[in-house]
Amino acid sequence: MHEPAIPIFIILIAAVIGIIIIRWMIQKQRNEKKQYSRGHWMGVGIVTGMAIGMPFGLFTGMFLKNMAIGIALCPAFGLGMGIAIGAVLKVKFQHNARQMTRKEKHIQKQVIIAAAILFILFILILIRKLFF
Repeated sequence: MHEPAIPIFIILIAAVIGIIIIRWMIQKQRNEKKQYSRGHWMGVGIVTGMAIGMPFGLFTGMFLKNMAIGIALCPAFGLGMGIAIGAVLKVKFQHNARQMTRKEKHIQKQVIIAAAILFILFILILIRKLFF
C-alpha cells in the first residue's frame, strides 16, 4: 500500500515555517534594544524546538510505519532541538540580559510549585490506574 505524499509535504512545510519563525525572532531582536530576563531565550528556544520537533517525530513515525513511536518521539526531538536553539539564542543575546525582578522570581516560584503539584497528581492518577 502506497503512503500518501500529502502528510510528508505538510511536515516539511511545518519545518520550514518553524525555521522562518526562528529567523524572524532573531531579526526582530536585533532591531530592538529591549533587555530580557535570565532564562527568557531558553524558554523561547524550547517552545520553538517543540514546534519544529513535532514534524520530525511524525515523519519518523510514518517512516517506521508506527505512529505511536513517532508521537512518542515528537517531544524528545522537540526538546533536544529547543535546548540547542535556546542555548544559541542565549549566547547570541547575552549582552541584553538582566537580572530577574522580585515579581518575576515570585511568579517563577509559583509556576514551579504548580507544575510540581500537577506532576505529583499525574503520577498518583497513573499509579491508581495501573495498580488499582
